[in-house]
Amino acid sequence: MSFVEYYNIGYGYHLSLSIKDHELLKEISVNLNSLGKIYEYYNHRQEIRLAITKLKDLNWLITNIFEVSPLLTKHQRERYSRLKYGVLNRFNRVENIQEYKEFITNSYISNLPALSNSYFTTFDYWMCGFINGEGSFVINPKGNLIFYIEQAESEVLNLIKKVILRITIMTLRVI
Repeated sequence: MSFVEYYNIGYGYHLSLSIKDHELLKEISVNLNSLGKIYEYYNHRQEIRLAITKLKDLNWLITNIFEVSPLLTKHQRERYSRLKYGVLNRFNRVENIQEYKEFITNSYISNLPALSNSYFTTFDYWMCGFINGEGSFVINPKGNLIFYIEQAESEVLNLIKKVILRITIMTLRVI
């Protein structure tokens, strides 16, 4: 008896929020041309998820969202470049596990654009979300206001620092 061994590869974009934010996710879905399907999980997860898995819908996302507003961290760009490569080349099958491992570990990023001040508009929105998830504001016992943030990539952390300095300078000019 012989076995045919191969592995299918599927692609998808998933955006999950707390179930409390279901109206926000529905608005995001409308702004994304109502692509994909929304799933609501009222069990222990208390989550709402937008799942976009059709190739034509993923193509639309690539062209109209990710190519217009580049992702900032290398990890995000690596994952996106693999998605883009797979979707645009209809790469959906490997013959063995070694081919799959090569696909997962290969970098499909040809030229990473340098992060610069041209990203400020996009970056400002990204930074708001990032701070919401990874930052914290504290008042220490002396009454000092302290802002903490963690980021593994120094290039992104330096850009965050530039944005905070820009905001500080703009605020001082107004005062």
